Amino acid sequence: MSTYILLIVAYIINIVSAISLIFIERKEPTTTWAWLIILLVLPGFGFILYLILGQNLNRQKIFREKKFIDEEKSNKLLKSFDEEKKARRIAEEYIDIIKMNYNHSKSLYTTGNSVKSYIIGEEKFNDLIRDIRLATKFIHIEYYIFRLDGLGNKIIDELKKKVNEGVEVRLLVDGMGSKI
Repeated sequence: MSTYILLIVAYIINIVSAISLIFIERKEPTTTWAWLIILLVLPGFGFILYLILGQNLNRQKIFREKKFIDEEKSNKLLKSFDEEKKARRIAEEYIDIIKMNYNHSKSLYTTGNSVKSYIIGEEKFNDLIRDIRLATKFIHIEYYIFRLDGLGNKIIDELKKKVNEGVEVRLLVDGMGSKI
């Protein structure tokens, strides 16, 4: 009787362990069903077979490579940060923001950037059209509200000219905000 109970417990442990491993791996549904059948038909041996053949070693290799790349980027960030800190004597209060941006979105700290604030919309769109005309490789524009009025049509015409010149143009507008 105790041997019978021991076999049932081993069988249940086999099934629970196998199912948890299969669903953690997130395989294709057909592969998951195939492994479930093997594990149910061959208890014990099926689980060992799964451990030998069912592991996705390629994915594990990809994760190891990604971890290595992330460590390299982190080291590069720290090195560039040390160089920038020496060169520009960045205030200590910005270190946390730089590290947060890197940890959250892998955004590296850069210099030589500029930001221009506009108060008058006419200036902004004149600069936009000038920048569209000066573009040589690509133009990526994103707007929440974009209308096909005089200004919108002027921007579209300039973008069409750039497409004809071979410049990659992408215009992303929100369907709800623009209703084009």
